[in-house]
Amino acid sequence: MATTIFSDIQWATDLAQAAVQPSERMRDWLESPQSLTARLRQHTASFHVEVLSHQPAEVAVDERALMQLGAADACQCREVILGNGDSAWVFARSIIPQATQGLLYDLQHIGDSPLGEALFSHPNIYSGAFEFAHFPLQSKVVELDQQRGATAQALWGRRRVFMVEQQPVLVAEVFLSAAPSYGD
Repeated sequence: MATTIFSDIQWATDLAQAAVQPSERMRDWLESPQSLTARLRQHTASFHVEVLSHQPAEVAVDERALMQLGAADACQCREVILGNGDSAWVFARSIIPQATQGLLYDLQHIGDSPLGEALFSHPNIYSGAFEFAHFPLQSKVVELDQQRGATAQALWGRRRVFMVEQQPVLVAEVFLSAAPSYGD
């Protein structure tokens, strides 16, 4: 069984039913259907994507179930930090089915370009409903945030499946402690 940075997290389909509730500002960011990349760019002229890894990988059982993939379906996992200059705002994990041509192939070779821009600029891509998660202080993603110099705090994230060329692409985004979604 594959373990991921999210292995200790339960995702929920309804924020209203969550044991912990986000602030109104955070709720606005979590439930926004627009491109997160585009929204983050509105807050900085120094937007960047730092690729942590992008490689073939085992996919966790809950991710495969959400994507409706079989155990033999080969995928790539892309983990990145979206940010402003040296400030890390979002940790994103994307699961992309392997393909030899088309947009899926292009997504496998996107480098440090934002995945969101590619997904939201294509007219034939459809997104599913969000799932949400609250990441407590003991979670692996909070540890990642601390390794980058942040003070430990609980975090919020979301994920959803995009349909690209009849194939599912899973995008999970966790708002790190420096993200504008927590600010002012």
